Amino acid sequence: MKTITNIVLVILFIISQNSCAQSSIKGEGSVITKEFPISNFTELNIAGSIDYILVDNARQSAVIVKTHANLMDRIEIKQKSSALSIGLKNNTNLRSYKTFEVYIPVSTRNLAEIHHAGSGEMISEVILSANSLELNHAGSGEVSTQVNSYNLKASTAGSGEINLEGKAENVKMSLSGSGEILAKNLKSKNAKIGISGSGEVEISVSHDLKVAISGSGDVYYKGNPSNIKKTISGSGDVTQL
Repeated sequence: MKTITNIVLVILFIISQNSCAQSSIKGEGSVITKEFPISNFTELNIAGSIDYILVDNARQSAVIVKTHANLMDRIEIKQKSSALSIGLKNNTNLRSYKTFEVYIPVSTRNLAEIHHAGSGEMISEVILSANSLELNHAGSGEVSTQVNSYNLKASTAGSGEINLEGKAENVKMSLSGSGEILAKNLKSKNAKIGISGSGEVEISVSHDLKVAISGSGDVYYKGNPSNIKKTISGSGDVTQL
């Protein structure tokens, strides 16, 4: 229930941004760089059509934004307690631009929640290693990261894509729509997967695999799990790679 709630909140976040759009703007002029000081955080909320890159906070201590000079004041960065939120101001509708990159310093062991919405891309240059990690995505964008966690939750709603590598003891994935969660290079012991729609999930699992599909979605798994339980309503399927 919490995962579904988080997806809805992320969707509402990006809808609220787009619904308030008053004018479109084109990136012009030279690309500049600006730093925005922040404090430690454990929850990250990011949205929009811009690209986000997660870097080690030992490398930098501030959010660094690289974009056209006339777009710099359109970025909005807010921090409330341990939650950091980054996106575009409500009256911003980007028409075209050459560069809009946001580099975010993270504590790889303390970052426990990531909520990404929109058509942009989020790439992590570091391995996220919180004991329990939650990753939610909504929209048509793409999220890519390596993880090393005991408990991992990943969800996507829409047509977007999540790419995961690394390892996690217990994995829970939920997909709604036509998107993909590609994690055949993510080694897990136990995996619980739910699909509603026509999406696709790939996973590597060694012990327990539980799958629930409603629709035409598919699950592809690597490994030889000792227990497989599947509930399918529709034309979906579970296939070993």
